[in-house]
Amino acid sequence: MARPKHFYSFIIGTPERASIHSLPCYVGVLTIFALTCLYGIVILVDNILPTPLTVLDESRYPHAFIAERASWDLKNLTDIGPRVVGSYENEVLAVEYLTKTINSIMQESHPNQYLEQDIQIVTGSYYLSAKQGVINVYENVQNVVVKLHGKNGSSSVLVNAHFDSVPTSPGASDDGINVAVMLEILRIMSKLEDRPIHNVIFLFNGAEETPLQASHGFITQHKWAKDCKVVINMDSTGSGGKIILFQTGPKTPWLLKYYNGVPHPYGQVAGEELFQSGFLPSGTDFRIFRDFGKLVGLDMAFIKDGYRYHTKNDQFAYIPLGSYQHVGDNALFLIKSFSNAPELYEPVSTGEETVYFDILGLYMISYSNFIGTIVNSCTIVLSVAVFFYSIFSLKLENIVRGFLQVYQSFHSL
Repeated sequence: MARPKHFYSFIIGTPERASIHSLPCYVGVLTIFALTCLYGIVILVDNILPTPLTVLDESRYPHAFIAERASWDLKNLTDIGPRVVGSYENEVLAVEYLTKTINSIMQESHPNQYLEQDIQIVTGSYYLSAKQGVINVYENVQNVVVKLHGKNGSSSVLVNAHFDSVPTSPGASDDGINVAVMLEILRIMSKLEDRPIHNVIFLFNGAEETPLQASHGFITQHKWAKDCKVVINMDSTGSGGKIILFQTGPKTPWLLKYYNGVPHPYGQVAGEELFQSGFLPSGTDFRIFRDFGKLVGLDMAFIKDGYRYHTKNDQFAYIPLGSYQHVGDNALFLIKSFSNAPELYEPVSTGEETVYFDILGLYMISYSNFIGTIVNSCTIVLSVAVFFYSIFSLKLENIVRGFLQVYQSFHSL
């Protein structure tokens, strides 16, 4: 019985001929090494945080975000303990701390600035569409709201974070850090000589975990809500690390034009697709502002070390100062940019969503879904073309010889 030729000979001919197409083993080693290095660079970049500024740096950077001072506010807030909606800790102690701190900021503000504070106690209900749908009814939830008046009083930027927590957690990252960041940004902007063009409304939200009640109460019933055009929402599903942009719009690519200028770009459209597809059984206040207030904006959150989320380990001690600096620098830049943006007079929707992602935290890439479809289609076509070119570039005689050898081998059995 004749011994069959090598199986692959029907494609490339004899094993001797096949050897001319093989690659040296060091090419494989170098490829693995390059991929390992690339993975290491990504991990390294993901863990590098900006250098935090302390109060000693304030004289050199008078209008910069001071991470150390923001951390003091978070320490005071988390020392209260878990801040459950309806509890004494949330409804009295947390509100007292916020109003006391805000009053101090207002007293130290620049004479050219005009700030108002309001405590909203609100009752309402709404239907939240989900897989099975939810009717949410709430009574006497609280919001602490501050309005930094701009030169044009007809449009406002809304900045939101929630100070309540789940019963099992002191809520340092979810969402105390962003509350502390908002207080520090309010300090900075209140001391500027020039007013922004548009108002900035700081919403310290007292009932997010229940879920999303206080944001609904604000956007549907508060006297300042009707002027809000853009929202910057900050939340957390982790502890520390960098804050990631994971939802934008809807259908407003000009928002990303401003985000592209932040000091520490960090974003990924995949998160937006997961949230809006309904695959993740979760949501943020951004959804309420978008669906009930028809606002456009940016949704950002901490995601690192998600195993601490909603547990007793979401503590002040686990958040490095660099995390405050990362979110603080980005949020301050965005608030200043949006509060002086001409687009706020009449936010324009293009009718098309946007693809976006950062490159190693250095800069953002963004383009329309239409461009994304073209790029993906071209990639598929080129991949198929390369495959068939590789097949048909082999000598026809080798292909014929291979089939004949396979036929003869089976025929001789």
